[in-house]
Amino acid sequence: DELRLGQHLLALVPSTLRQLGQGTLALVCLPYEAAFSLDAVVRSIWRLGISRRHLLEWQASSDVARRGDVAGVSDLLGTLARMWIGPVLAVAAFVGLGSYRPMALAFAAPVLALWFFSPLIVWWISQPLQRRLPTLNPEQTAFLRVLSRRTWAFFEQFVGPPDNFLPPDNMQEHPVERVAHRTSPTNIGLSLLSSLAAYDFGYITLGQLITRTNATLDTMERLQRHRGHFFNWYDTQTLQPLRPCYVSTIDSGNLAGHLLTLRSGLGALVDELPQPARLLDGLRDTVHLLQAATGRPHAGDALSRFVLVLDKAMRQSEHTPVTLCAAFEALARSAAGVVDWVASSPRSRITERTDDDDAEPPQADAQRWALALLAQCEAAVIELLCLAPGADLHGEPVPWQVGALLERSATLRRLAERAGAMAR
Repeated sequence: DELRLGQHLLALVPSTLRQLGQGTLALVCLPYEAAFSLDAVVRSIWRLGISRRHLLEWQASSDVARRGDVAGVSDLLGTLARMWIGPVLAVAAFVGLGSYRPMALAFAAPVLALWFFSPLIVWWISQPLQRRLPTLNPEQTAFLRVLSRRTWAFFEQFVGPPDNFLPPDNMQEHPVERVAHRTSPTNIGLSLLSSLAAYDFGYITLGQLITRTNATLDTMERLQRHRGHFFNWYDTQTLQPLRPCYVSTIDSGNLAGHLLTLRSGLGALVDELPQPARLLDGLRDTVHLLQAATGRPHAGDALSRFVLVLDKAMRQSEHTPVTLCAAFEALARSAAGVVDWVASSPRSRITERTDDDDAEPPQADAQRWALALLAQCEAAVIELLCLAPGADLHGEPVPWQVGALLERSATLRRLAERAGAMAR
């Protein structure tokens, strides 16, 4: 099919402007390039044929970079000192043409002007670009967070005891659901970092992160290796390397990079105070997926009531162990009601959609997200009670237990050291 005129121009105009700009810049630098090349030719002839000295003269890249760090007026003066030939040649040509060919000045003036201002032009285009930090609006942020929650659901569901806490390579959905019970070093590294990211997003607690990471590292220590290198494929259930056994430098390098990143991430959490409030953001992402699966919200239903409880918890200004425990206990009770509501709702109501009607999710999808919502709430309560025993009594203020915090810090430090040792 032929392109429309607008599409053709949209592709042609930027390319044409870029070519014109490059040609103009080449014309601007023509005197300097000519003088630079002539200097190189003369130096080479002199040194090779006559002086036989300075044959190995060169400039280290660090010296060039150091000169490039100069900015402002000093940099402009340096550019002018290096490209002096342009203005000098422009003035000489102007004087010569004015004396012998005045009629040609009108045609030569644009080129002479470019040569005269060539140091300024080159200095200007050499200035560092102003970096614009990407900004996301709330809708884009919500979309990305929901996408991350959906991505974490794969690791949450399939990286567990049946596969020795190793990630299956893939899960086939059609024509029949089938899990590929094999994994590679790259998959393992990404799984470890996914747990770290899930904690940052508020999808799992720090205790869950420690448990999952420790279980995966324990399994990795049981895997057969060749001179310290992991084989490229393993059966996730039997832990036997798949034949033919071979070591992939690419996968080994990927795993080493992932383990070093994991070491840094875990090390950053060693001295971090408990932040259970971030789990509220993770709950919100799961709620968005559950709302998408159940369709149009109905006032007064269990999911709407859960959203009200969640909004109230997120608006709390004081996040102490007691207030957080009370909030998550209320959320857990409300989430249990959501699970019952989804299980008892007619299929036609669950699959009612406000958009994308030809992609109706099954009721099982709503049940999966409802159960995930309840599991997140219950995990948050367990985390709080481990770090602040007695917070569920709702009496006197309960501080974080120092012993539990120190023990968790020590565990994180050991995990970071294990990850770093495996990367060697």
